Amino acid sequence: MTETSPKNANNLKKALFGLPHIITWILILATVAAFGLWGFSHLDGFSWSWDESLLIATARAVNAGNALYEEIWYDYPPLFPLLLQPAFRLGSEPIQAARGLIVVCSLVTLISAGWITHQVSHSDLASITAVLLLLLAPPFVANSRAALADLPALTLAALALATTLHGKKSEARPWFAVAGFLYSASLAIKPTSYFVILPMIVLLWTGDGDTAFPLQDLTALVERLLFVAGGCTIGLILFFAWVPMRAFLQQLLQTYWGAQQHHGFEFVENLRHVWLYFVGDEYGGSQCGLFSLSAFGCLAMLMLLADGVLTMPSDWRAGHTRNCRQPPPSKDIFIQIAVSR
Repeated sequence: MTETSPKNANNLKKALFGLPHIITWILILATVAAFGLWGFSHLDGFSWSWDESLLIATARAVNAGNALYEEIWYDYPPLFPLLLQPAFRLGSEPIQAARGLIVVCSLVTLISAGWITHQVSHSDLASITAVLLLLLAPPFVANSRAALADLPALTLAALALATTLHGKKSEARPWFAVAGFLYSASLAIKPTSYFVILPMIVLLWTGDGDTAFPLQDLTALVERLLFVAGGCTIGLILFFAWVPMRAFLQQLLQTYWGAQQHHGFEFVENLRHVWLYFVGDEYGGSQCGLFSLSAFGCLAMLMLLADGVLTMPSDWRAGHTRNCRQPPPSKDIFIQIAVSR
């Protein structure tokens, strides 16, 4: 019996699943555009969280000339209320204007999912699948038009990963500085995507181009880290230089301490809620199947590529969060990318 060589196997895979690259992106952009039309036509729905009204009110107070942290209590980083200012100027209705900005972020996130997946898998079919699976995630759909900080933070974190991959593939070191800047912007909106630094470091550790082995030259690794650190430092200075740090830290720590005193910390109980999130019926059991597929996708990627750690589910961090009830939507993009693989 004739054995199938890896080269022949790759050719067979391309013959069965290969799509012309331009057609792939036409399909992705058409899907994203259709989702955008749906999102922009449904901006007047009921609020999914009381935080939405609070964040919009905070942004409107800033728009009226009140200073964050000095005249307004805001126990988050400062960037999200500032991002809503241009939206308020473009839209007559503050709620719809704020939600419209989030729809734009959701569209960028979908495109980033396809971009990341293609760079990891080199598969056009996988890119389309990642976008479609992300659209099937109920938390992503719900947050795609809610004026909350989680999805914009996810958008910038996904772009940070995409630019890190692009810098690795193109061997263009300035892209690592761009990735660092985008990562700092994500943290300046809401630090729910802090775990993204882990796959970024893994990508920096791996070789250039399509090489999946660790760098042997530590000088190159240090150079990459310096570019990321430089971009991140510039971003943090830009976003926080004008912030009254004493008032900001006081509000942040006071909120954290009050929540800690009220809710306490129960690691096992938090893990139980994470488990119920996947196997429970809050979203009609839809998360269970996606989680199982993502676990299989992660295993396959870890066996095939060192880059596979990109898609490891990030929900372990929820076990370290006090009074955890539901992991934020930032994990969905990584699960869908894993499934597509």
